[in-house]
Amino acid sequence: MPYFLYIYGVHDHLLMQKPNAQTQQRANELKEDVRKMLRNVDDHLQELNLIDSIQRLGVAYHFEEEIAQALLRMYKSGRDYGDDLHVVALQFRLLRQEGYNVSPDVFMKFKDEEGKFKRTLAGDIRSLLSLFEAVHMGTHGENILDEAIAFTREHLKSTLPHLNPPFSTLVELALELPLRKRIERLQTSYYISVYQEDKDRSDILLEWWKSWDFAAKLPFIRDRVVECYFWILGVYFEPQYSRARKMLTKIISWDRSVINQFPDYIKLHFSALLDTVDKFEEELAQEGKSYRIPYLKQVFKEVSKGYLIEEQWSNSGYVPTLEEYMTNALITSAYRMLSVVSYVGMGDVATKEAFDWGVSMPKLIEAASLEQERGHVASIIQIYMNENGSTYEEACEKFKRMAAEAWKDINKECQKPTPTPMPLLMRTVNLTRVIEVLYQHRDGYTNPTYETKERILSVLVNPIPV
Repeated sequence: MPYFLYIYGVHDHLLMQKPNAQTQQRANELKEDVRKMLRNVDDHLQELNLIDSIQRLGVAYHFEEEIAQALLRMYKSGRDYGDDLHVVALQFRLLRQEGYNVSPDVFMKFKDEEGKFKRTLAGDIRSLLSLFEAVHMGTHGENILDEAIAFTREHLKSTLPHLNPPFSTLVELALELPLRKRIERLQTSYYISVYQEDKDRSDILLEWWKSWDFAAKLPFIRDRVVECYFWILGVYFEPQYSRARKMLTKIISWDRSVINQFPDYIKLHFSALLDTVDKFEEELAQEGKSYRIPYLKQVFKEVSKGYLIEEQWSNSGYVPTLEEYMTNALITSAYRMLSVVSYVGMGDVATKEAFDWGVSMPKLIEAASLEQERGHVASIIQIYMNENGSTYEEACEKFKRMAAEAWKDINKECQKPTPTPMPLLMRTVNLTRVIEVLYQHRDGYTNPTYETKERILSVLVNPIPV
């Protein structure tokens, strides 16, 4: 296996070879060069573009301190960068991603006297793309951002057929899924080929990438474990979360369908589950962190109870009300369970207080659970149609709006001061991103033949052309 999976953070059971000493030394030198660039850059636009590129290339975890300090300086300065929409939008997005509550009023200057976005902006595709990516960091009541989504999408779509690569690739990817909703590892595999064609690229960053063995292919096992690992890789790819990845991969490979196959399958499931949890508890006890296991057991019990309720509805022929269905679905979506489980293998940031927060069904996890329901949207839509006398199209539109509102809740909960440390919040955000990707066109987890297969190949198998 190529060592690029190590720098991606996928060095769990899969690492097979390491770079030679010379390659390792050169990579470390380049890392220091990038760190110096971040510390010494004196041009604001250059600094923004550098941070953006580092994040899109998927290596920002090497420079967390430098990036955090740079963004804090920007936020504290409150500087107005004039009429350059690209600069304003890029800074807005980067600061919102960092949790700073930047006012959307920074975009008011780009409206005309009638309160509409200036039509002259339509010819500046780079700025339109930056604005399109930025406004997906919006929260409730920020009408100007909602207007900007419609404005930018319309003009990006109409202009796309006339654009050339590599910029057309960025526009196409954004229209498919904006950065806020895209799995970071998947974004990286697309972005590197675009970045090397950018005339403003950093050759130091590019050489750092080329210093690793990207070209070799990965002989990967065949099983649903691959799709499962792709899921978990979307939740956390950083090397420091190796153990957490392994734990969550084992948990998520639990097949929900066995609940309908009493009694043998349920016995088999619980036997495997208990064995896995026992191993987790033994490992964590050695570090004084066994307090995490009762939380794990609690969320599993609650999910099991929720599944039992659904089973009882099915066996009795009972059709729940939409409120009943949605209340139970907050549990059976399993996103509170997965969020809590994702903390189990993490470091000291996952305190007892963090687990108390996670099991309380906070707003962030509730919103992620609602977004996750797209995986079972057929049941919800049918109930909604029956209850409201709606058409299928009206019901679909209703739940599209609900998903959009859920993302606004997620964005709001990630603004400072956050209810729990950002590394924990990002596990839930990333879980939601995985759902966006896997269920974008169909159930891509159950049926990975189409987009999911190509995306797994892109992230884990195919060489990145550099």
